[in-house]
Amino acid sequence: MKLVKASVWGLLALSLLAGTTLSWVFGSVMTRSTNRAVPAALAPAVTVSIESDPGIVLKGDYWRAAGKGRPAVLMLHGNGGNRGNVTTNAAWLASKGYGVLAIDFRGHGESTPSGKSFGVYEARDAHAAFNWLKAKDPGARIGVIGYSLGGAAAIIGDQGPLPADAMVLQAVYLDIRR
Repeated sequence: MKLVKASVWGLLALSLLAGTTLSWVFGSVMTRSTNRAVPAALAPAVTVSIESDPGIVLKGDYWRAAGKGRPAVLMLHGNGGNRGNVTTNAAWLASKGYGVLAIDFRGHGESTPSGKSFGVYEARDAHAAFNWLKAKDPGARIGVIGYSLGGAAAIIGDQGPLPADAMVLQAVYLDIRR
């Protein structure tokens, strides 16, 4: 009987260890950087660098608006993606006269390598990019298009939602804990 009891406890301990190890491995894979080269956007877009947190530099592609006071759009990609994922839509919006900024979040594309936080720290990146875009033409209205992580970063984080005039958010979670 003692041998059976010891075997059961041993199996439970082994199961707990295996579950903890699998959780750690899965979490490490989900939060690792996915930096990679991003094809250059076609002219008239220019590549820009924007400081987010100290030591975190975001890369982005910027299309200048057709005129002063014209609306602008901030485009935010999903987890594991980069600004190259939104280039076609960004170029189309720019062809309609909008100013457009598409960024790589930290740990994505050509921005500073960093672990991912599923929107908490990426929200700081979204705010830095929004403020950079707003500074280009302070009177212009700004809209945000965000997909998944990009949408979450637009509405969560320490600073609250982006102060945008309009938002289109797709496949967004409001709270990563749920």
